[in-house]
Amino acid sequence: MKSMDNSIVVQQATKADVLPIAQILSQSWRAAFKELFSSDELTQIASEKRFCFILENVLSCDKGHLRMALRGGDPAGEIFWLSGQQNMDAEIVSLFVVPQAWGQGVGKQLLLQAEKEIQAERDNELIELWTFQKNVHAQNFYERMGYTCSKRMRKSEFGGLLEIQYIKNVKAQGIKI
Repeated sequence: MKSMDNSIVVQQATKADVLPIAQILSQSWRAAFKELFSSDELTQIASEKRFCFILENVLSCDKGHLRMALRGGDPAGEIFWLSGQQNMDAEIVSLFVVPQAWGQGVGKQLLLQAEKEIQAERDNELIELWTFQKNVHAQNFYERMGYTCSKRMRKSEFGGLLEIQYIKNVKAQGIKI
């Protein structure tokens, strides 16, 4: 029987979390982007095996910061960011939540935790992230979280879709959890 506890805990990911995070990514990609990619493209892009390979590489090379959210004790979301990126202090590379937890505060807690850690690291200020231009749901979320669309665009490595940049100055907004 599932726990009725819906508390959200964000923790540093370990190698033991690779498969649960790969499952989060796979489920989220398939649900969020089913209108943007063909079924064959999603099968290739959103495979658990592919995500496991990427995550193992990230964790073994100590690249960036990977966190996992548990909701009621179950894996519910992930966030990954890199520090010291070009003109920004940090880049949120990936933020995904399992579809059954959408709208439940998991993404918000993940993003707030990342912002808090980014700001604390060498007193960083500017965070950037990129999202598909057609992903209005994500854009609305980021805007509610205080991110501003810079209007900068780039071509994604996924199907050549356009991505749009969002920026936030966490120091100016005094991030607190």
